Amino acid sequence: MKAKWHNIEQNTDEWLLLRLGKVTASPAKDMFSKPETATYQNLINRLAYERLFGEAPDEGGFVGYWLDHGHEFEPLAAELYELETFNDTSNGGFFEKDEWSGCSPDRIINGSGLLEVKCVKYTTQIERILNPGIPSEYKWQVQFQLFISGFEWLDFISFHEKLKPMIVSVKPDPVMFEQIESGLSKVINDVTKRIELIR
Repeated sequence: MKAKWHNIEQNTDEWLLLRLGKVTASPAKDMFSKPETATYQNLINRLAYERLFGEAPDEGGFVGYWLDHGHEFEPLAAELYELETFNDTSNGGFFEKDEWSGCSPDRIINGSGLLEVKCVKYTTQIERILNPGIPSEYKWQVQFQLFISGFEWLDFISFHEKLKPMIVSVKPDPVMFEQIESGLSKVINDVTKRIELIR
């Protein structure tokens, strides 16, 4: 099923409402944690809570420095990406595949690709310049975005305002897509059972 694209800005009330009760790209890797781990159980509990009450749980309201840093520098990173690649980017919006899954790419490239932006500290950027490629912690995130959106490519940019960017292109991985489908099925089943238990 083709995902429905919503032309909305990230972090707005409408965007937050669309994400409720859905597996999204950033925590997609949590689907593959062992079921007994806190990481997996937290994912199931959060989704169950959101689907039961139609609101995000109160997590304390803490926003970290690097999250703020990312929001501040993401437009600059996207602008640099356009200068480096001669591509045009536009609002990433939200891709809604179904009631259980969706994703919010940072930008859409030329209407046919996705852009994922990571604004990082200088030590991380130096390591990525020396060892280019998709960092292991983001492999599930980028493949999940391709899986949900149906797009055929994604560019990943790691950015620090005083260092050169690291840009790498990614194609869909059929093996990871199969694992994502299986992971989503398990999560849906586990969340449904959890809701029945706590209702």
